[in-house]
Parts: sequence; C-alpha cells; structure tokens
Amino acid sequence: MSFRVRLEFLTKAAAVLLVAVLATLPAFAQKSKKPMTKAEVLELLQNGVSSTRVDDLVRAYGIAFELTPEVVVELQDAGAHDDLIKTLKEISSKPEPVTPAAKPEPAPPQSAPAPPSPPVLMLETTPPGAEVYVDEERVGKTGPGGKLKVSTLAPGEHKVRISAPGFDDLSQSVELTAGQTNTLAVALAPQKPVVPEPQPNPQPVGHIAGGSGGSENPMDAYKAILSGMAGENQGDPNTKRFYVTHDHGKSIGRAVGFGGGGMCYGWLIIGKDRVQFSSNNEDDAFDVPANEITELRIKSNHLRFRIKDKKYHLMTQDMGMLGGDAQGPGSLRKAFESVGLRSENK
Repeated sequence: MSFRVRLEFLTKAAAVLLVAVLATLPAFAQKSKKPMTKAEVLELLQNGVSSTRVDDLVRAYGIAFELTPEVVVELQDAGAHDDLIKTLKEISSKPEPVTPAAKPEPAPPQSAPAPPSPPVLMLETTPPGAEVYVDEERVGKTGPGGKLKVSTLAPGEHKVRISAPGFDDLSQSVELTAGQTNTLAVALAPQKPVVPEPQPNPQPVGHIAGGSGGSENPMDAYKAILSGMAGENQGDPNTKRFYVTHDHGKSIGRAVGFGGGGMCYGWLIIGKDRVQFSSNNEDDAFDVPANEITELRIKSNHLRFRIKDKKYHLMTQDMGMLGGDAQGPGSLRKAFESVGLRSENK
C-alpha cells in the first residue's frame, strides 16, 4: 500500500473515532446530572476522551466514588493524567454539602389551663342558726335547716368555730383542697346550768346567858363570829381545822370560850407541813412551817406549844359537852402527826 493510501485510511479512521467520541459526550451529559461514578470516568478515558476534558466534567458534576490508591492506578492505566488525579483528590476531600433541614413548623399555641375552682366548705350545725367563724372571722350563720355554704376560703388548713346561745362553743380544724367540697357536721353540747355555791348563813350574834335578845346558847354567838373569819387553805380537804381560843392567862371566862382582854379566838388550821392560827387578834395570829413549833403538849382540849420565844395556850371549842362535834385530843394529835409533830406528853 502506498503512503498516500495509508494516510487517507488513517485520516478516515480518526474521523470515525472523533465522531464516536463526540456522540458519547452529549449522551453522558444528559445522563450525568448526578455525580459521576468510577465506571463513567473509566469509560470516557478508555473511549479516547482526553484527560483534560474528563477533568472539566468531574469539576462540573463531582464524583460518587472513593478515590483509593487502587482506583488511582485504574484511572492512570485508562489514561488519566496527573492533573485529573489531582482534581479527583481535591473533589473527594471536600465535604458533601449538607442540605439544610427543614424548619419544624411551630406547634399551635395551647390555651392556658383553667385555674382550679376554690374549695367549698359545707356546714351543718345542730342547733340551726349558729354563728360560724373561720380563723376567728365571722363568715355567716347557719339557716333554719342548720346549713351554711362557704366558698370564699383559700385552700389549706383553717380553724372553724361554731357558737350558739345556750350551747358550748365548738372548735375544729379542717383541711380544704381546691376544687373539692368539704362537709363539716357538728352538734353543739348544751351548756350546763351554773349552780351557785352555798353561802354561809351564820346565825345572828347573840348574847351569853343573862343577856337580852338572840340565842340563849353562848356557843351560838361564838360560832357566828368564827364563821365570818377565814384563813389560808380553809376549803382544802387535806387540812384540819379547829375552833380554838387563845388563853392570855388573864381571863376568867375561858371555860365557855369567851373572855376579855386575856383571850382571843379563831381557827387553828393544820396541813401541808404548815400550822396557821387565824385569830381576831393580829398580834397572836401566825402562819409558820410545822418544824418551827416546839414543846408541843396536848391534854384534853388544851394545846400548848412554843414558836420561837412566844408560848401559846389554845383550847378547842365546840366540844360535845357544849353541843356540836367534839374536837378532842385524838383529833389534834392526828392532825399534828400529819405534819410530822408529836406531843411530848403522849
């Protein structure tokens, strides 16, 4: 074959190849809107597309494969130049674009919950018509049926007091909860009638025998005077009390319990470790601890003892011989023994 014929043959072959390559590029451009795969890059290089042209394509579309050392060798064998390899490395090292997440739609606003209703206190009282106080503030009065509804109180603990004429007040604590009804039924107790204590009713002071007016018994006048005298612990059941006269040593009337300037009278009260003489003569009255009494002697209805430098001679009155209850030596000894004292002449 002549040189000219061979040249024409090669020119025709090149033209055919160029047409085939140009025909491949539009088809690839249509289907490669997505990043290029390794197979697509190899196909272009193997079909004679220049490495520079492939470089432009991968820059435009990106790649969808990992550029490992093995893949680099494959591409170089298919005709990839160093510039294409460099471009592929740059593209593979870039992070993939992050598609911004769609913003969540805002939740529709929720309506605020309705506030809880206040607590309700239902009262039922016996008797009806009772006054009702909460925390010592009047809130109303129960009706003819004995009922009252209170709905103005805050939740929590409250003190309720019920009052009605002729009945004892009643107080009670209640715990109220918001939105709930609490029922409190109470029955008041009737007040007990007040019984007045009996008051002493002494007989009018009379005169001794031979006098005029009043009782003829000399002890009636004496008891009337003593009934008007009081002493400490007078009403204490743990004390013992004796009607006594105090002989000053100058009276001639001590046998009947009266005398002039030589005698005084009053209560002798023994108990609670003390001894007291409530006398009509302040100079002779005393109230001392029992251990201050010394030289105690009891004989018949006569009682002698000493308090410091002063001597006393007392005589119990209202003896049986004169009418009334006897208050003899036995009773005296027991009374003094209850406070730790014993008669020296027993």
